[in-house]
Amino acid sequence: VIGLAYIALFVGAGVIAPDAYVRSVAQFWIGDLIGVVVATPLLLVATRAHAPAYRAAPREGILQAASVVAALYLVFGSGVGQELKLFYVLFLPLTWIAMRRGLAGTTAATLLVQIGLIAALLFGGHAPGEALDFQFLMLALALTGLFLGVSVDERRAAEAKLRAKQAELDRSLRAAAASELASTLAHE
Repeated sequence: VIGLAYIALFVGAGVIAPDAYVRSVAQFWIGDLIGVVVATPLLLVATRAHAPAYRAAPREGILQAASVVAALYLVFGSGVGQELKLFYVLFLPLTWIAMRRGLAGTTAATLLVQIGLIAALLFGGHAPGEALDFQFLMLALALTGLFLGVSVDERRAAEAKLRAKQAELDRSLRAAAASELASTLAHE
């Protein structure tokens, strides 16, 4: 509703042509949705009480950030001119980061990609009509990364619970064996 009213004000003021209303509303709405999809998980991860169980080496983090920057350069700065087709290259470093760092790393990487995308669109001389295509690709990238990051975190949590249960079972089996040994010795 806000997007409809906001763009209607621009149309009424003559800043946006009436025939561009629907596309402008879609672009405004998808831009806000991407902002929510990128910012909300980042804020939730940053404010959660417990620290993530997995900590990667700092060198790996630097390599991961560099891979995101390199992918952004390949897509937008290399001069190939096929940015929409090359956008899928950005899935590679995001997948690597999600698999190694879970949701916390994925949210940071998604923010880095979003900032790079905004900078590329602002300073790359792209036509205003291309922004909507890039926004949909960014939404797909962000959602894929977040789902993968959540899956990795859930898998790690399940593995930790399984290890804890296994350790508890091992303690119980040792206690049962000691009890059986004590019983046998008492009988003898």
